[in-house]
Amino acid sequence: MTTFQEMLFRRNCFACEFDPAFSYYVYVPESWRNPELKPRLLVVIHGGERAAESYRNRLIRFSEETGIFVLVPLFPIRDRLPLATYRTVFADDTDYSEVLLHMVEEFGEIFGVSFPQFFIHGFSAGGQFVQRLLYLCPERIAAASIGAPSEITLPEAEKDWPEGLGPIILQDEVPPMLEALKKIPIQVVVGAEDNGSMNGGPPRIEVSRRLAHLYQNLGCDVQLDDEEPVGHNGFPLLP
Repeated sequence: MTTFQEMLFRRNCFACEFDPAFSYYVYVPESWRNPELKPRLLVVIHGGERAAESYRNRLIRFSEETGIFVLVPLFPIRDRLPLATYRTVFADDTDYSEVLLHMVEEFGEIFGVSFPQFFIHGFSAGGQFVQRLLYLCPERIAAASIGAPSEITLPEAEKDWPEGLGPIILQDEVPPMLEALKKIPIQVVVGAEDNGSMNGGPPRIEVSRRLAHLYQNLGCDVQLDDEEPVGHNGFPLLP
C-alpha cells in the first residue's frame, strides 16, 4: 500500500459488514502504528441532521493531537418520519446498539487493533442514544458525553422503554447496572441558549440540567457544561 493509499484508507467511509444498510466514517491518526500507544477510540453519534462526515472532519486535528481513533456512524433514515428513530436504540426492527458494537469490532479488525472500551459523544438525538446506551452496555464505555438531549430515559424498570428501562432491563438487573454506571465519567453538555424542545416538552437546557441532577443523585461522576453563546448546534460541543 502506498503512502497515498494508506492516507485514503485512514480517512474514509466503510460499509458495515454486519448490516450494509449502515456505514461509518473513520479517521486513524498517523501514530496508529506506534506499539507503545494503547489504541483508544472515540465514537460520535450524529443528531437528526446526520452530519456524520462533518463531525469526522472536525475531529481530525483532535485525533492527531491525542492519538485517538475516530468512528462516526451514519444511521440512515429508514422511513420518511420520524427522522431520528435511532435515538431510542430499538426501532425500525433494528437494535442500533448492536449495529454500533459491530462497527467498533469491524473497525478494529481493519487496522489490527481492539477496543474493549471506547469513549462516546452524541448530540441531540445522538445524545439521547448515548444516554440510553449507557444503560445497555456500561462495561464497554470508558467515558460518555451527552449533548443537548430533548428526552431522557429514567432508571426505572416500572416504566416502559424509552421512558424507563422495562422490559429491556429487568428490576433485578437495575442495581448492578447502576453500580457499573457509577464507574463511568459522564459529561452532560448543552448550549446555554438551547431553549428549543421536542414535542412540546421542556427546553433542552432544562432537560440537560435535569439529567445531570439525576446522575448526581445516583452517585455518578458527572459534569454539567453550559456552553456560551451556543444554541442547538452540535459542532461547538465537540471535544
